[in-house]
Amino acid sequence: MISQMDCVAELAETSVSLPGEGSWRCVVEPGPYGGGIALAADGLKVELLDAEGGTFRLSGPAGKELWRDMGVGWNPYEPLWLETVQEAKRMRVQLLIADGVTVVAMSPWFPQPAGKPTSALRFRTMQNTARFALWARVPEPFVEYTPNNPSALRIPQAGDTSWQAVGGGAWRWRTTDKRELQQIRSVERTTLIRTAKLTAEGTYRCRIRLNKGTCGGGMLVHTDPEAKTGYLVWCGGTYGNGSLMLYRLPLKSLGSSPQGKWHWDTDYVLEATVAKGTIKARMLAADGKTVIATTRSAKLLKDEIGRRGMIGYQTWRGRGSFWPAADSATGVAETATVTKGLGDGWQATAGEWQLAKGTLRSTGKQGTALCDKVRGARGVFRCRVVAEGASGVSLLFQHTPGNGFECRLDGKGVTLADAKGKTIWSDAKVQLAKGKAYRLEGIVDTDRVMVRVRDDAGKVLVESVERYVSDTNNDRMGTLGVSCTGGPAIFSDWSWTAP
Repeated sequence: MISQMDCVAELAETSVSLPGEGSWRCVVEPGPYGGGIALAADGLKVELLDAEGGTFRLSGPAGKELWRDMGVGWNPYEPLWLETVQEAKRMRVQLLIADGVTVVAMSPWFPQPAGKPTSALRFRTMQNTARFALWARVPEPFVEYTPNNPSALRIPQAGDTSWQAVGGGAWRWRTTDKRELQQIRSVERTTLIRTAKLTAEGTYRCRIRLNKGTCGGGMLVHTDPEAKTGYLVWCGGTYGNGSLMLYRLPLKSLGSSPQGKWHWDTDYVLEATVAKGTIKARMLAADGKTVIATTRSAKLLKDEIGRRGMIGYQTWRGRGSFWPAADSATGVAETATVTKGLGDGWQATAGEWQLAKGTLRSTGKQGTALCDKVRGARGVFRCRVVAEGASGVSLLFQHTPGNGFECRLDGKGVTLADAKGKTIWSDAKVQLAKGKAYRLEGIVDTDRVMVRVRDDAGKVLVESVERYVSDTNNDRMGTLGVSCTGGPAIFSDWSWTAP
């Protein structure tokens, strides 16, 4: 029995026998030339592509892309387990290192493709070499699905335009509460940029910790999507025992403090203040109050006055963590969203909320909350809502910053809107009644969306037509959220189910 195969041509394809049903796995050892590697069976194709920091992609029948994860990254000659997890009605894929325990990437669930299992596993290489080994049908996956997986935490995600990564590196949230950014790959220089614009003047802060061995790291202010302009507040100088530095990009020094001000594995707060045509940087202790180092004020150039650039985070030859909006000590740029953890994956982005025993209740006149644990693309988002005093209640679905859709029920009727508030569809025949329970649904079907409102018994009260939307939404993973205006409301029974 053949248990190992090398593909060495620039474009090579072959297959091996893979009888049986259900999940399969295979060890893949990529070569050093970039390009891509593909495996296909049972109507599924899984690819490792040397694009956008390394892409892990899943395609279904007829080559239709179902999902992709960017910035996965891998090293030549290091083996990886590639595994499908196939059940009667649903399937997913995952990528693990050689130990079969550590997850590199994990897709959400998708409907199981129709048709009989194929008896062959096809291998293909594109402009690369590869070794394939230990392919087999398997009854159980190496690891079970978890919403707190690397793909769900990775930044930027496919279709998410609120973040832009420049250079190599591997940026991710440490947990689903999205408070701590981590750069976990030791590379030359890598930058993560929040694409929302800052105010022209203000004070911008972030908490930073550089891992042992890292040569430097810092915060960019008023930069561009390629990190070529703006200013850099930098922990530099002597590695692990250095100075606070202020640069005008591309890397013109505007001042620095004495050495010995920052150390590895220690939290600091970096601060930049832009005011009255000048910029000044400070480094503070973890309390956000004790000043450790400052730079002198530097004059802005004429074309920099009034600029509204972006904020970013950067490491050089190493790894580190950043907290853009961790607590009151770090401060937040005007455009950053401050979140308050409520538990069970929920974060309040506006208003006051209480979460208890599967019920989420707003306590003010307006509020918005998002649930990172309930994520999906194609499928149905739903929740139950009772308006206590609210004049309008909403289900947010397939939500990411700046993207997503809203099913709104208020005194004017039912509305399907996009993330910018633009009405896509509306109907006035069903209007919000206080104290009555409704079930709101948002349905995503590839490049189409629709909404539905039911009564508490499940009877459909109103249903929109399907509306076509941008194909950038085809595989964009988004969260479920809720909001209300005009008074409090109670939400429960939230969920997302695949089609």
